[in-house]
Amino acid sequence: MNAEPETTDRRRKQGHLHDIYWAGVLIWAGLVFMAESMGYLPQIGYAGAWSWVFFGAGLYGLLGALWREFSVRYARPKVGDYVWAGVLILIGLGGLAPVSQKLTWPLVLLLIGFALLASFLFKRK
Repeated sequence: MNAEPETTDRRRKQGHLHDIYWAGVLIWAGLVFMAESMGYLPQIGYAGAWSWVFFGAGLYGLLGALWREFSVRYARPKVGDYVWAGVLILIGLGGLAPVSQKLTWPLVLLLIGFALLASFLFKRK
């Protein structure tokens, strides 16, 4: 019986982390678009505001997943958390150069494949 309240509590905390993630992404997006409108957004390759938003959201998601990985208070992240973070990062990096645009989607597919393989190989029982 003790395991059930702990699991429910972890799920509740996980929901709060989800809300915090989306609040952070919206704040990041607002800062990026404000920097673009004021002319302060760095211009690297073909990266526009959306590239920076995707890259920042992915990096934020990856850091959050790594934090949960080593935290005892929260449930461990799922493979999908890492996959989505990687996909967002790769989409954001896709605007940096014409060559990287050709590599973005193959890298996304490779990332998903490796994440699925790792989830099968290192699955907890």
